[in-house]
Formats: sequence, C-alpha cells, structure tokens
Amino acid sequence: YLYYQPVVSDHPIKSEPPATGRVRTLVRVRPPLRHETTNDACVSVLSDAQTVKWLQSDGERSISFQTAVGSPATQSDVFIACGLPSIVREFVRHGSPATVMAYGQTGSGKTHTMTGPEEGLGAQPDDPMKSVSPNIREVLEEIRKEHIARQGLIPRTARMLFEEIEKRRQAEPSDSLIVEVSYFEIYNESVRDLLRPSTTTFPIRASGNGFVAEGVSNFICKNSSDVITAFVHGAANRTLGSHALNDESSRSHCVFTLTLINESREGGFISSLILVDLAGSERLKKSKTSTVEGIAESSSINWSLHILSRVVSALSSRDTQHVPYRDSSLTKLLMHNLNDSESSIVIVACLSPSTQMMDESVNTLEFASKACNIQSKVKRNSLGTAPTRALGQLKSKNEQAQQEIQKLRMMLGHK
Repeated sequence: YLYYQPVVSDHPIKSEPPATGRVRTLVRVRPPLRHETTNDACVSVLSDAQTVKWLQSDGERSISFQTAVGSPATQSDVFIACGLPSIVREFVRHGSPATVMAYGQTGSGKTHTMTGPEEGLGAQPDDPMKSVSPNIREVLEEIRKEHIARQGLIPRTARMLFEEIEKRRQAEPSDSLIVEVSYFEIYNESVRDLLRPSTTTFPIRASGNGFVAEGVSNFICKNSSDVITAFVHGAANRTLGSHALNDESSRSHCVFTLTLINESREGGFISSLILVDLAGSERLKKSKTSTVEGIAESSSINWSLHILSRVVSALSSRDTQHVPYRDSSLTKLLMHNLNDSESSIVIVACLSPSTQMMDESVNTLEFASKACNIQSKVKRNSLGTAPTRALGQLKSKNEQAQQEIQKLRMMLGHK
C-alpha cells in the first residue's frame, strides 16, 4: 500500500491548534492506494489545513473543521494536531478523562492512524543498541527512527504518558502513580478479551454512571515498553477478515484503555484514557461479502456505528432528552466518558479520496461535523477521601447485588 510508505510533510505541524472547548475533530484524507489512481480522487484538503473539498454529481462541496490533513501529514503531525500532547499532560496532572476514536469507512486508514505498521511497533527512542558494531548501529539507528516516525497514536500516547509520569514523580515524589491497561474487542455485540484470548465472552454490567465489561483482564505496566508489548500481544488476537475493499479488514471494534491511578492522600484520582479503533462501515454491494458469517459481521458493525452516530447527534442537540447509549455494546462501554460533559473527546475522521467511496466519505464528514457540536470542559476525576471511596464501593456492590437478586427472581418466575 502506498499509504504505508514513509512520507515527509511539506508543512509539519509543530504546535497544537488552540483549544476551543469543543470536541477535537481532525479529518485525515489518506493518499490513493496502488489499485486506485490519482484521477479517481475526488476528496482533498485545502491549503488552510481546515477545509475538506469533494466533488459530487451536482457540483463541488466543502466543509471546514478545526484541523484537516492530507497525504503529506506524518503520524507526528496527526498526534499533535488532534491535541493529544495536552490531553496526556492533563490526564497525568489532574486525571482528566479522554476518549480517542478513529472513525471512517473500511480501508480509510483508521488502524494505520491508531497503530501504524506492525513492523517496528515496539521501537523505542532510547534503545541503546550497545551490543552491535558502530557501522551496523548507524544503519539500525536509521531503521529505528523510521519505525518510530511511522508509529500511530497509541504507541505515541504510551510513550508520552510515561514521560509525563516521570516528570510528575520528580515534582511530587510522594505521589503513587499506577498505570493499568486493558484491551478488548466488540465482535457481533459480544466482548472478547484480547490480552487473554479465549472463546469466553464477557458480560456488560452497569457500574456507577456507565457500564463495564466484567472480568476483562487488567495488567499493571511499569513503562511504555510494557504498554506497547501488551498492545502488540492483544492486536495479534483481533478478529480480521478479507473482502473486496480491504485485505485485512477489522471485523470488530477494538478498545484499548489506559487507566491511571494516583493514590496520593491529597488530590488522588482514578481516570481512564480510552483509545478506540472502530471497525469501518461498509456496504455489502461493494465489499462483495456473501457468507452468512460475513453478512452478520457487517450488519453488527453497521448497526453499532449507526447507534454511535445517534448518540453523537443526541449529545449535539440541546433539545434531545434521550441518548440511546443502551442500544449497542459499544455505546454502553463508552457511555461514562461520552456522557461526562467534562471529558475530552477526540475524533479522527479518516477518509478515502476515491470516487468509489464518496457516499461513505460524506457520511464520515457528516458524523465529524455533528461531533464538533458536543461541548466538553475538562475537570479532575477525583478519587476522593477514604470515607467517600468506601461509600462509593458500597454503592457499587449494592447495585450489583440488586441486579443479581433481580436475575434470580426472573429465573424463579417471580415478578
């Protein structure tokens, strides 16, 4: 794929766009793939790095966003442009929660944006390479730099997270900071643990102001290498498939969560930074999927993305009284962060430039445009004092007990 070849940005993004208090939405238009042609491209980003232009049968259309980037943009440009440096800093300093999602049709570059190429995913900037000769070290250094340059949002977030944690520990030696990771996929509305793969699926239970996947593995990570190792292990267990639009199409939504626990006596908190690689929307006519299993997968993916779009529409409207979080597993599990008006949300809308994908590209732009209207003000997610935490734990256990009682009553035939 041309998309996976290293590119150099003509206009590198060196600073984040100013925060406007809204959800951060970045539009990324990938370059044509080898089986596509430049003459087939009908979507482009203008030189103002904000306006996306496309051609339809009835004429030219355009829409502006906070930031829009085209094929010259590097992975570093995207990381900066969507505001992740400041989000990670606030996450470490104050426990400000955040959700980052890559949204778009199948084959639009979501996994590349979130992850980058598989080779070199674990490359680290501080790898000493002391055991090799100087000549070989020089060659390996160039390869390592290229691998790092191609890494996506998730490995970059992991590295910056521990850089900020180290700064925090130096400034506040008494702080106890713990990082936990979990990684699961939502396949046909069922939750599967990617860190401990099995045929077991995990129930989604109400918890506090949202829902959790009960029983999914959580692992403590001591550095960014631990995080990336866990991610690489989990990514190898994702459900993939092949069809006419994509040789390696994600057949599930993948949710990678970084949980930060600050156990200091004053100002402690527990918070999460959720990174979501959404499966791509697709039409059976174009994907040419004909198996029963493939049709069921496509239907499930399209349904959950439809519900996510309805949730975003509801959150964008001041008049809406009901937000349909409970209508899909994806929106249930994102409910806590999406429903918190003081949580940061980043949406990277990924587009194909191809004329054949024009309808899907327009749908993605409409989704991104609606998301811009969600208001978001960041606050610290306080862990609270010991009595407050204990009360919260008791309330949570009471909720679980009530749910179990209700289930037993239903099994016994009671009302």
